[in-house]
Amino acid sequence: MELIRATQYSHLEGTYLQAAPGARGLDPILYGQWWPFLVASIVAYGLIPRIVLMASGKSLYRRTMKRLPPNTPEVQRLVFRLTSPTVQRVHSDDPGNLTALGEGYDAVGQLPRELEQGRALCTRWREAEFPLVALNALLEDNYGLRMEGDLGSAGGHDYEDDEAFLLRVAQASELPVFVIAEPWADPDRSFRRFLRQVRERAGRERWVNVVLTEGNHGDHHAIWAGYLAELADPYLALDQSTLVTAEASS
Repeated sequence: MELIRATQYSHLEGTYLQAAPGARGLDPILYGQWWPFLVASIVAYGLIPRIVLMASGKSLYRRTMKRLPPNTPEVQRLVFRLTSPTVQRVHSDDPGNLTALGEGYDAVGQLPRELEQGRALCTRWREAEFPLVALNALLEDNYGLRMEGDLGSAGGHDYEDDEAFLLRVAQASELPVFVIAEPWADPDRSFRRFLRQVRERAGRERWVNVVLTEGNHGDHHAIWAGYLAELADPYLALDQSTLVTAEASS
């Protein structure tokens, strides 16, 4: 309080109230004694709140990241967009790469008609719809196989379904793998990644057969055949047969 009274300043009189008559100021040492209060104010009202906000923000960020599943297709696509380089054409009239899919590669293979395993692991890709009776008939009539366990699911929003099927692929080390997809859902990076994961779990010499559902026009088949051919996997096949849809079977 003594320091406050000693350094009170009046704008009306233009002088410090405790100053001697006619004086315009005080000894700098006197009002320099305010520095502990000023430092304390900066620490209390500026530094400490920012430290608290930073610590709480980092804690909330870590908790949120722990709850976020890092391997979902959506997150992978976001990470790819954020980390991949931006590619731009040098010339505006550049026609781009017009080479047909699969050109210059060996044609995609065909699954042998007789397989000694007797069973096969099967999964649908994304929203492929078909009756199980049609799949069972294709396995039995074309290859003498039966489906092992339940039909798997891959490429959807729940990546745990992919992991569950990949675990079955790793455990059943001898069984061929059938992936049923819709022909108009052209293969993309997610499909390539899934096939790569299947190959890692299945081994190099295990058949992986892609089967397209009904509606497989020539253009669709050519796209799939070229795409799979460019993967250069000798034990990857594209089935010549198609599965009828649920609507067609009814």
